[in-house]
Amino acid sequence: MGTILIVEDEGDIADLVKYHLEKAGLSARTVSDGRQALELIVREHPDLIILDLLLPGLEGLEVCRRLRGSSSTQDIPIIILTARVEEVDRIVGLELGADDYVIKPFSPRELVARVKAVLRRATATEQPSTTPVTMGRLRLDPVRHVVTKDEESLDLLDGVPIARALPEASGPRLHADATAGPCVGTGSFRGTPQCRCAHSPLA
Repeated sequence: MGTILIVEDEGDIADLVKYHLEKAGLSARTVSDGRQALELIVREHPDLIILDLLLPGLEGLEVCRRLRGSSSTQDIPIIILTARVEEVDRIVGLELGADDYVIKPFSPRELVARVKAVLRRATATEQPSTTPVTMGRLRLDPVRHVVTKDEESLDLLDGVPIARALPEASGPRLHADATAGPCVGTGSFRGTPQCRCAHSPLA
């Protein structure tokens, strides 16, 4: 896993977090000023930021807002670590783009676990699936950017062959008059049944 930047003006807390992160095999560094942190983040692009809200120079919420407003830093994960316990503070922090919100006092072990979880999610998002997708007689290879039908490549520059192949590859459609039950097909999108009847836009 990558480098964690701890933005915390209380030295004891910063050192404690850094110690437990490094003990868990992570690389960490600290900075105590919000404005300096922003400059460092833009220059070095850490893999994750642990951000206090009550900071000298530039408060944490403004640091978060500026990071999310820049295309070069908007995807860096942020975990807010703060003594602010009010619900409105948590809502504002999360709505500004923080990935997690941890309240002081905190468990260092739990914070490390949260850091690892956020890093895993970020890594999974950055790395698209390389597994080929098969649908009937069609096979889509995301690595080679190739679509084949019955092991013969289709011309991706011309949408007609693919459009004609899709109905054949997906099998017969389910019409409303062919079933006695609800008009639901066997396909799904993220677990949601799809209508395959003749009147459906999916048909």
